[in-house]
Amino acid sequence: MLAPGEKVLLRRRGPRDSAPWLAALTGLQAPRSWCDPDKGWRVHDAGGGAVMLESLTFSKSKKARFLYGDPAEKAVWYESLQAESPDGLRWRPHPAPAGTFLLECLSKRPGPKWLAATPTQWVQLTDRPDGRSMLHEFVALPAADRATIEAAEEAGDYSFLAGHEIAPDGSPTELARPGKPKKTRPSLTPQSPRQRSGDDPVAQELIAALQPFFDDGEGGAESSDYGRDDPRRIGWPHNLISLATVATPTGIVRLSTSRARHEPPRGEVARCRRLAAELVGALGDLRPFGGDRPTPFRPFYLVAGKGDRVPEQVSPEVVRTAFRGTIFPDTPVEVRSITDPEFIAQSGDAWAGFAAWAAGQTELAQVAYVEVGYDACQEPNYAAVFPRLVLGLTKAGSLVGACGAIVQA
Repeated sequence: MLAPGEKVLLRRRGPRDSAPWLAALTGLQAPRSWCDPDKGWRVHDAGGGAVMLESLTFSKSKKARFLYGDPAEKAVWYESLQAESPDGLRWRPHPAPAGTFLLECLSKRPGPKWLAATPTQWVQLTDRPDGRSMLHEFVALPAADRATIEAAEEAGDYSFLAGHEIAPDGSPTELARPGKPKKTRPSLTPQSPRQRSGDDPVAQELIAALQPFFDDGEGGAESSDYGRDDPRRIGWPHNLISLATVATPTGIVRLSTSRARHEPPRGEVARCRRLAAELVGALGDLRPFGGDRPTPFRPFYLVAGKGDRVPEQVSPEVVRTAFRGTIFPDTPVEVRSITDPEFIAQSGDAWAGFAAWAAGQTELAQVAYVEVGYDACQEPNYAAVFPRLVLGLTKAGSLVGACGAIVQA
């Protein structure tokens, strides 16, 4: 591709005997074999991903030395920076296969705008090529390598074009004819929940916390012999959180096949995000226990809706309901109060400090350690990555805290 500040040699992806080098000559811009006066091009940043191409053949005193395209006339020539239509000096490089690119003229004038070098003598603007076209595809090579390139060409060695679909003898490889599209069975278990979070920061935060469980199911239902109505076939092939999980800007998760009207109380989403960040900060270096390869805790929350009944405490039923059907059916959920002396005794002294922090919270009540699934119970779908959450309740009934994972293989 073309990077601002570079000095490059431009070559059409064409046969060696068809004058493929884009040479800058006085009064005419043409493809040709090596021409001694031609020195290449300097790439200038033109903003918005566009570039300007300055001919290094001409001296600085020649103002008209920038490649210019006029779509109304299909013509290409040279102009100065003070051209009547300066947009004709701007070109957008579009990536093409095999490390090549196409050049689009950004002039506002109507007409063809894609640079094409014919095998004979003309360089002009044409309509955008339909499919791949050797007339339109160019390669940028470092101008500093010119002497080496000239010597290689003289010896008939075109290996310097390796990777650009040019054979060692200088001939372009044949472009494969497009065949009939292969019929594929649509995936039953979508593998990219992260993509379905879009650009919304709340949805992205929730999906990022759940990502280890999506990764656990990346084999998909297609790799297992499940019956048509088996839940594992439609979302839980080897995982506990459904691959069909989506997150919403209002702070809930649900199955992509379900619809839910959810309107949180005013300010509740921002409150949940703040409290989750504070809880993760209080956890510090603590990680989930009870398995291998524990992940760091990430902020997580499931925001209550207006008019929802406020639970009295965090319970397995409350957790399962808040996940809105995204947990694998019949997966056991266990909830243990973090401030319970028995929990601290079992989890270790490292959790005592966090338990003291949780006990002093006024905005977050009933902080609990939530274990979703156990190895012995997950044999039916071979899940290996298990959610471990720290969740408390806000006054509005939202579950707020952190999500981590352990591995039990």
